[in-house]
Amino acid sequence: MGWLIHCYVSLLLSTVTAQNVWPGSSSRYTPTRRPNAQDTHGYRQSYNCKESNLHYDCIFYDVSIDRYPQHPVNFGYGDVRQNNHKNVTFTNSTLRRLPASLLASFQEVEILDLGNLQIETIEERALSHGAYLRELYMGFNNIYNLPASAFISMPLLSKLVLDRNNLRSLPKRIFHHTPNLYALSIANNMLERIDDDTFKQNGALQHLSLSGNTLTHIDLSLIPSLYYGNVSTNQLTTLAIPSAVEVLDASHNRINQVTGPFNNLLTILHLKHNNLTDTAWLQNYPGLVHVDLSYNELEHLTNQNFSNMKQLEK
Repeated sequence: MGWLIHCYVSLLLSTVTAQNVWPGSSSRYTPTRRPNAQDTHGYRQSYNCKESNLHYDCIFYDVSIDRYPQHPVNFGYGDVRQNNHKNVTFTNSTLRRLPASLLASFQEVEILDLGNLQIETIEERALSHGAYLRELYMGFNNIYNLPASAFISMPLLSKLVLDRNNLRSLPKRIFHHTPNLYALSIANNMLERIDDDTFKQNGALQHLSLSGNTLTHIDLSLIPSLYYGNVSTNQLTTLAIPSAVEVLDASHNRINQVTGPFNNLLTILHLKHNNLTDTAWLQNYPGLVHVDLSYNELEHLTNQNFSNMKQLEK
């Protein structure tokens, strides 16, 4: 009889243990993070989501990818239908090379945060499965070049952040397949110029930040949808103001000429630390509330220069 009781107790303990680890069960125990798996032959490294929080339903931990990895890297489950996460990010990770396998496995992602991962290289098709991607954060990396087809498969992309990288130029027509792009920031890079057709297909673009580069050319008047623009701390000599922009910062440049169509929506204009010698162009912007022209080469400023600006405060 004793052996029967022993078997029953063992079976009961096994059942309780199984219930506690059954997928989807609500256990009162906090699960520990399991290490990322590597196959027994060392031919590939596999990474899975370890946790989630209020902002991200998939958080990768301790991912490490060299610029020239020796073996393929896999993310998530082999059946991509199980990788239905919407918001993905990384913690305590280094991805010197962004592999195509990430978005190939997580094709339903809407928000992807790849910031501060020391990314240097982006594989040609690394971003080719971003059909549902709306927000992409890639700031604080070491990216030198963007593939020409980087955003070609992102028709829903509305927000893109590439701040603090090492970009010197943008491929031609890089944003021509992102018609819903609303906010773009490429601040603190080394961009030298923005070609005139760069934003030709971006009729929804309202927020643009290109501060802290070495730009010698950008024609902002070619972006009629722009609401907020920041091109401060560059090397511009000409500022072309768009027809509907309301807030514009072009301080700390070498601007000696201001052009652009009439705009009564412009309310805030920062132009300090430039090389301006006249203010005749101010007549095109009667809606100005705040304008900063300090530290230029202006010799005479009188009330007549601002006579048609009924809302001007300072």
